[in-house]
Amino acid sequence: MKLPNIVVRILSGIIFIAILVGGMLVNQYTFAIVFSLITALLLYEFYGLIEKEAKVPVVRTWNI
Repeated sequence: MKLPNIVVRILSGIIFIAILVGGMLVNQYTFAIVFSLITALLLYEFYGLIEKEAKVPVVRTWNI
């Protein structure tokens, strides 16, 4: 059974918020690590989209 797009987005948002709040509740270092990992993954995805759509060569690993 395939879930509708809105349900997938809501579930992923709930998981994302739970991870961020969990990182904040443990201590500031855990939050910094979690936030840094999420930021690095998002930048990696963004650079992939730039390479694909704009046809601009980007070295993903060096720009993160």
